[in-house]
Order: sequence, then structure tokens, then C-alpha cells
Amino acid sequence: MNLTTRNKVIIVVIYTAVVAATGAYLVPTKTKIETKIVEVEKKVDTKAEDAASKTHKVTTIVVVTKPDGEKNSTTTISYDNSKDTKTNSKDVDTDVKQSDTLKEVTRGDSKVTISALGGVDFSRGAPIVVYGASVTKPILGPIACGVWGLTNGVVGASIGLTF
Repeated sequence: MNLTTRNKVIIVVIYTAVVAATGAYLVPTKTKIETKIVEVEKKVDTKAEDAASKTHKVTTIVVVTKPDGEKNSTTTISYDNSKDTKTNSKDVDTDVKQSDTLKEVTRGDSKVTISALGGVDFSRGAPIVVYGASVTKPILGPIACGVWGLTNGVVGASIGLTF
């Protein structure tokens, strides 16, 4: 079977139209893009308090000797208190920033339909193979209009309902 150049071109055009229509059909009609960003900033300050007490005992003994030989002793005890204080504390500051973005893309339903037509013409006595193409587009809701043509020179228009 040898194909003429005209038939090869028709096959390539039909193949390209089918591939393009399949790609357009497989694309989702609604696409949602949702982005969430959460930013957390945490600041920690650490302080601690440590108190240490030191007690120092001071004992003073005073001995007084009188000329007659009598001894008087006086004992004084004093306490020296000192305190060392170290401070440590912990402060936590937390900032939370949150942002949400939602983007919705909707593709319209106003699609163009391209159809290949084929048939047999019996009006001339011997059957002749006839082929052609049809293009339709929705114009108002479910109402679609289109045009068509065949290789034997017959052309026409169409109107239809989509349901």
C-alpha cells in the first residue's frame, strides 16, 4: 500500500490534533497551590542566682592584770557574716510568624472540538470514499456551533447541544 503525499499530510495533521486534544483533556480543570510559611524566632537569656554565706567567728580575749595581782579576763566573741550572691536567670522570648497563601487556577470549559469525518458516497453509482473534518465550539452554555467539509466538495455548518 503506497500512501500519497496528500494522505501522509492528512495522517500527520490528524495525529497532531489527537495528541494536542489528549494533552488538553488530561490537564486538570482546577489547580490549587497552597503555600504555608512558619517562622519561629526563639531568644534565650540565662541568668542564675547562687548565694553563698560565709560566717567568720572572731574571738577576742582581753586579760587585765591589776597591780595587786588579780587577773580579769574579758572574752568577746563576734561573728562576721559575708554573703556572696551570683544571679542566674533564664528568659525565653518566642516570636511566631505565620503566613498562608492559597492560589486557585481554574481552566474554562470553552473547548474547541476537532473531528475527523469519513464516509462512502453512493450517489454516483460506484462507491467513492469521502473524508473530511469538523470543527465545533460551545458558544452559549451547552449550545455549540461548527463547520465541516468533505473531500468531494460538500461543506456545511452544524449546531448542537452538549450534555
